[in-house]
Amino acid sequence: MLPDLTIGGGINWQNRVFEDVSAPDGSTQRVYQGSYPLANLFARYQVTKQGCGAS
Repeated sequence: MLPDLTIGGGINWQNRVFEDVSAPDGSTQRVYQGSYPLANLFARYQVTKQGCGAS
């Protein structure tokens, strides 16, 4: 095991979103964007003990 290694991540789901936009002729149209997943990952490794409170 690597006690100084921390890893993590997650996935969120973004539902379909829309926005009403004005066209050059003055009409309004609704523009949609479909659903999609958002993923995040992270990793951290403590290289030295300096500054972490260890003696």
